[in-house]
Amino acid sequence: MALDDEDWAIAKVTQRLCSRFSGIESAEVERVVNECRADFDGRPVRTFVAVLVEKMASDRLRLIGRAPQTGSSAVRVSPVGHDHWIRHALAHGKPWAVL
Repeated sequence: MALDDEDWAIAKVTQRLCSRFSGIESAEVERVVNECRADFDGRPVRTFVAVLVEKMASDRLRLIGRAPQTGSSAVRVSPVGHDHWIRHALAHGKPWAVL
């Protein structure tokens, strides 16, 4: 996937997640998507980045949506959350395990 195609795919991911998680501000959704995408910086194979980013961001946004609302509107999500298995599978050369 060329970088332009990847940018387009990530934009579509952001759009889908904004509509799926309508209770979360779009700026927050975009921030989470960008953080997830940054996890793949420097990786040579870019073919499945958009799919993996959508899965990781969806998991994180689901956690944000369930977080109890306290005095602060900001919710911190650990970068090593439910998506740890994705990084583990990729690090051990098993990209098919995440599909």
